[in-house]
Amino acid sequence: MSTEKIYLLKENKLIRGPYTYSALKIRGIRKDDKIWYEGLKDWTPVISIEEFKEMVKIKTHSPLMRYNFLSRFFSFLR
Repeated sequence: MSTEKIYLLKENKLIRGPYTYSALKIRGIRKDDKIWYEGLKDWTPVISIEEFKEMVKIKTHSPLMRYNFLSRFFSFLR
């Protein structure tokens, strides 16, 4: 019998899971996500739990990248 901890992830208002720790590591989590597992009283921000800080994915899209995409996408309007 496995005693691995099981996690639920809350992204905005969507609850996803269950996940194991290794599955969360592969999937990745965002800094705004909240997590719950047996022993926590309530949904907790992932960045406030030490074991998850290393796996938080930070969006790195620069404003310049967004501008380039949008200008190319809407180039037919010019």
